[in-house]
Amino acid sequence: MNLADKVTTYRKSQGLSQEDLADLSQISLRTIQRIEGGKSIPRGYTLKSLAQALGKPVEEFAGQEEAEAPSLPVAVEQEVAQPEVQPMATSPGALTMWLQQLNIASFAFLVLPYLGFLVPLWLWRKQPEGSEARVLGARVVNFQVLWCVGMHLGLLLALGVQLALAYYFQVKLGFLVLGTFFFFYALNIVAILYGAAKLRTSQNLYSVGFYLFG
Repeated sequence: MNLADKVTTYRKSQGLSQEDLADLSQISLRTIQRIEGGKSIPRGYTLKSLAQALGKPVEEFAGQEEAEAPSLPVAVEQEVAQPEVQPMATSPGALTMWLQQLNIASFAFLVLPYLGFLVPLWLWRKQPEGSEARVLGARVVNFQVLWCVGMHLGLLLALGVQLALAYYFQVKLGFLVLGTFFFFYALNIVAILYGAAKLRTSQNLYSVGFYLFG
């Protein structure tokens, strides 16, 4: 059984999804998928974290590297030989710090709603295509796009309800639109703070959002 099969088998035997394993090992979901697909061979920190998350000794996987490397296709060997592209994130800690900065940048929505995704989008686009930072950072941008669209739809709905009540029932709810506005602002503040707290233990955040970027 090769390394990719071992990781997949041990993960499934413990009832873990790839997302669960990514959370437990503090390794990105993309990296887990590449390892199980045989496109990447874990080394060093990644190998130790993976073994610890699966409750197996490092030796269970360590001997696989040399045995499998010659059989990999040339394109894959080149991909494995090169570090996974992360210009500023040379370690999981550095990547987490950058994601934290990207997440906090979303507070720009307090100045103008659109800045909530435009500022993170500007920072996100500085990362190279296919990098781990690009994949994980896209979740922040996508969530903020979803929030901005949701807020506008919520305000339009609140305005429509307010006009209908005033026209048909002569009921005036002047606070409805303003209340909706403050609700969405409070919701985004809570979401950003929750994301900041979650980043202390996991790099997988904001699972909800449009997939416009990534």
